[in-house]
Amino acid sequence: MSSSSYVVVPRCSVVFDGTNYAEFVGFMCIHMRGLLLWGVLSGELPCPPCPVAPVAPAPPVPPVLAVDASQADRDATKALGDAAVDAYDQQVIYRATAWIRTWSSLMRTPRSSRLLDATGGRR
Repeated sequence: MSSSSYVVVPRCSVVFDGTNYAEFVGFMCIHMRGLLLWGVLSGELPCPPCPVAPVAPAPPVPPVLAVDASQADRDATKALGDAAVDAYDQQVIYRATAWIRTWSSLMRTPRSSRLLDATGGRR
């Protein structure tokens, strides 16, 4: 049997319908304490910070050569252009994996995964 990396969060048994506020408040308080979120909602604990999204890399600007450029200049410019494209590809890959690493690290802590589940965060 494989282990799962998420926490199952049951729904609150009482749904607020506009007339049952007193009953709803009691159940919601118990429910939020069970999710370890009551301290955040009551202001006793600070809200965890949102992760900062990585900045998208800028694509490389293609080099411009003079019409009468020598073959050596063309070869050197092509090599520089290829190196710029490779560097850009590496930045794109790093950005994609940084997003995965950020969310994976959030899901490793039970409190964070409960917070994401309670706020409708997707995994």
